Amino acid sequence: VITGRFRNNSRRKRRRYFYQIPYSRNVTPNLPATGVFQDEFLVKVFRGQFNQNGNSNPTPDVSTRIKITTIVPMYLGLSLVPTGGSYNPWDNFESINFGEVSARREKNMDMIILSNAGYLVKFSSLGNGKLTHQNSSISSQIPYQLKVLGGPVNLAGSSSSPVTVLDVPGVTANDGERFNLNFVVEKQTAVMSGRYFDRITITVENKE
Repeated sequence: VITGRFRNNSRRKRRRYFYQIPYSRNVTPNLPATGVFQDEFLVKVFRGQFNQNGNSNPTPDVSTRIKITTIVPMYLGLSLVPTGGSYNPWDNFESINFGEVSARREKNMDMIILSNAGYLVKFSSLGNGKLTHQNSSISSQIPYQLKVLGGPVNLAGSSSSPVTVLDVPGVTANDGERFNLNFVVEKQTAVMSGRYFDRITITVENKE
């Protein structure tokens, strides 16, 4: 309740009141969804004496509604980290080194995504799912297996047409949603010696 008094004369008087909405950090386990959020409250002005039992005049002289609106923008964040690493918005590159493939090799890493809307994750492999020799004149290749959350990913043809690996609705937790990426190269005995490589580009797209 806000109270005030004007002197009884014919001059017009005005008083201004300001309301303040303090910043409040998100305390829910998930990110706030993107969109427009609104609230509304009613302000009533009474003339007359106000006491603990209520106003002597129960009918307001004037009333108005005040609407508060805020917009939560869309957010997408991607982080590529070693297995168990924390989300870092500036860490979006990870290197996997199999070493010598004279025996079966297996490597893991994590992909963490922050989003307050549904999203798609697409993979594109420069070598279409194969390690190619650093000398482009040598056609020798080494195939490898990629799994995301235990599910195999077929990267064939993805250099020209990225493959959709994940289709996720809703929002993520405040610290992101973690996906394990597993890479396996089997023992190689009939390939040219040298360094082999591939480059996978990961794209996260909003789907709303």
